[in-house]
Amino acid sequence: MTPIEITVEFQKRRKKWILVSIVCGCVFVPLLFTLSSLEGAGLSIGIIALVLSLMVWSIFTFMIYTCPKCGMVPFTIYGQGGIILDPDRCSQCKSSLNPHNL
Repeated sequence: MTPIEITVEFQKRRKKWILVSIVCGCVFVPLLFTLSSLEGAGLSIGIIALVLSLMVWSIFTFMIYTCPKCGMVPFTIYGQGGIILDPDRCSQCKSSLNPHNL
């Protein structure tokens, strides 16, 4: 793949990942705050929905939000560490992932 193709493909994947993150967040955050007020079967359903939304987000992160060249999720270990939301380069293979860097 050419550097331009890598960048375009990653940006497509990034848009899908952001959409999935927003949907999972809209399920996860309200459930997290209302879980303590639920009882009985509602509590069980709430916990299952909470865990499922976290699992869906994790699966999409490791399957979609990856570098098209090497297949790694862009992350950092510096500072607080974690997934980079808009990376300039892949942390593994150093491919350009941002169109502003071409």
